[in-house]
Amino acid sequence: MKYRFIEVEGILGYDFPIIDFEIIDEGEYKGSNISHLSGLSGELVREIVENLEKLKRGELDYYDFGTEDSIFVDVGGKDCKNEYYRGKTIISKAFSDYEKEVPFEEIYTLMKDYLAEIEKWEKRTGMKKPGW
Repeated sequence: MKYRFIEVEGILGYDFPIIDFEIIDEGEYKGSNISHLSGLSGELVREIVENLEKLKRGELDYYDFGTEDSIFVDVGGKDCKNEYYRGKTIISKAFSDYEKEVPFEEIYTLMKDYLAEIEKWEKRTGMKKPGW
């Protein structure tokens, strides 16, 4: 998956540009709605990265995140009590049978990179990144 960070104007009526990401090459994520994760608030992205790091350290055994109506990401640690999710990262779509196992590191890297861009944007603008 290849992505880039951009600032987009006019999202949901905001009259200032907001940091966003777009998928340049979806690769194995084609049809997943993964770009909808760019609509999460900066605060949620921080929480997601913190929890993914806890999973990496073995402090959590399961974590899920996503958007209300388009994409869900379920991540099971190596000791996850639910055998279906144990050691897996699975993307699914709302109102669809779509489900795909993907590499944890790719999702973690995307969210970590996005958080770094959000923090730069927030520092530069003095605003908190809103969600939509």
